[in-house]
Amino acid sequence: MSGRFACERSVAAEGLVALLLSGELDIETVPVFEAEIERVLADAPATVVLDLPSLEFLDSTGLRAILEAHERLREQGGQLVLTHGRPSVQLTFGITGLDTHLNFIDNLAQLTGKETG
Repeated sequence: MSGRFACERSVAAEGLVALLLSGELDIETVPVFEAEIERVLADAPATVVLDLPSLEFLDSTGLRAILEAHERLREQGGQLVLTHGRPSVQLTFGITGLDTHLNFIDNLAQLTGKETG
């Protein structure tokens, strides 16, 4: 695993898997993300949440990987949801128009009903 990127998995609720992304999701680190997505998809969850507040950087390779995860989940009858990230990360989604194509929420509690400390 790259020291510049981490992808921590948790089961937030029944059928809901959250992946906390931190660091930089780019051409070097995308294989780590893709490997975790493969493991998650094998469990066929109804919803996967990419929790982005700790993500510091996102390049076009990372965007492609997120979009592919979105499409694969949709094909399995699931959905991909993303929490809003830092302004620089959100700008990347906005510039590409993916902010209107993907489903964004403010925080994981919106889906789980659980407040985080």
